[in-house]
Amino acid sequence: MASLTIELSDEVMEQLAPLQAQLPELIVRFIVNPILKFDPAERPALQPDIYHEILDFLVSSPKPEQILNFQVSEPSQIRLQQLLENNRNLALSPNDRSELDLYQQLDFLMGLLKARAYRTIHSSPSL
Repeated sequence: MASLTIELSDEVMEQLAPLQAQLPELIVRFIVNPILKFDPAERPALQPDIYHEILDFLVSSPKPEQILNFQVSEPSQIRLQQLLENNRNLALSPNDRSELDLYQQLDFLMGLLKARAYRTIHSSPSL
């Protein structure tokens, strides 16, 4: 079995501690599987890779405040709006559906991280 090492801040590690046993499954479910389903041939040439945006952010060892304030880039937000519009119009290709699923899964993951960051910030004793 291969191993993967990611450097995260102590605060993020504390937030992820309750999920430690589930992390391999979460990585496969929210990161690996969507990538394997995604066909880059249909991806717009100038679209940034949302997956890498979030990974780059996480490996930067963000502090809880940075996690709470994190937003994907404007081009990624625009792409998400396009996908949502196409979904409303029932005009999603299978690859667009996979990409939208990836956005939803990453949004869920970031929501969990933000909730834990919020809890960490507000449970710390004030000086």
